[in-house]
Amino acid sequence: MSLLTDAHATVLDATVEKMRWQFRMLFDDRAAPSRTYEFATEQGLSIEILRIHRLEERRHGRFGLTDAQYESLIAALEYGYYEIPREMDMDELSDELDISHQALSERLRRAHRTLVEELVALDELS
Repeated sequence: MSLLTDAHATVLDATVEKMRWQFRMLFDDRAAPSRTYEFATEQGLSIEILRIHRLEERRHGRFGLTDAQYESLIAALEYGYYEIPREMDMDELSDELDISHQALSERLRRAHRTLVEELVALDELS
């Protein structure tokens, strides 16, 4: 555990399955995960870093979304893109955001993928 205390890490969650530990941790500086990884491998430990997110005051940063992705998701929600039936289609929404249909489509798909990956990762931890 000195590996984590020396790095000033906060363990948010820890699980073990079939002799394999999985941690969700919070580090106080950007270089700490790299130092922790190097130290662990020098000690003969097998370590795999699955995801790194910058902790930001903005909530969407915690989920790995870019500002543009977040803004597009919020606009889609506010303008009724997700309603059934839709109150605004992709063309109208892209016009409202002043970006191309293709750019909006890719931005929303990337945002959806990121959110789903985060959800699956959280489920795997529980």
